[in-house]
Amino acid sequence: MTRLEGLCLSAVLFLLQSSVLPFLLNGLWEPDLWLTAVVISVLVFGRKTALALAVAGGLLQDIVTGNFFGLHLFPYLVVTLLTAFFMRERYNRKWLVSVLTVAAGSAACILCVWLVILLSGGRVQPAAYLMHYGLPQILMNCAAAVVLHHVLWNMKHEWEPRW
Repeated sequence: MTRLEGLCLSAVLFLLQSSVLPFLLNGLWEPDLWLTAVVISVLVFGRKTALALAVAGGLLQDIVTGNFFGLHLFPYLVVTLLTAFFMRERYNRKWLVSVLTVAAGSAACILCVWLVILLSGGRVQPAAYLMHYGLPQILMNCAAAVVLHHVLWNMKHEWEPRW
């Protein structure tokens, strides 16, 4: 992915996540397109590109939503590093691998968000939080992963080997 493509992707994700999806869907239950793009970009592009998207997405999400600072940035970075550690060598072009990785990344992100809220003094009941917020978030991120897999894979520039 070139820098221009990365900036365009970030702009589109920012507009969709901050304006279009809250208008179309309930503000609580909507897919986290940034997280989905970050997890798939680890699989497609590598750790460096995914970390850049994670920092950009985490900062923009924290600024736009007005929540605790770091509520998105910290989990995005953790999920990026976990995905890069466990999945980089095992990836192929199948969309099902992307969906399963996004499901695992979404679960890790939800646990990180819960931990940030807990450490900042918020009171969250784990079972209610996971059932009311976590499960719908994972399902919607998996649905978004089906679409974003094809978009991000088409942005990958594969070079022909030189013999």
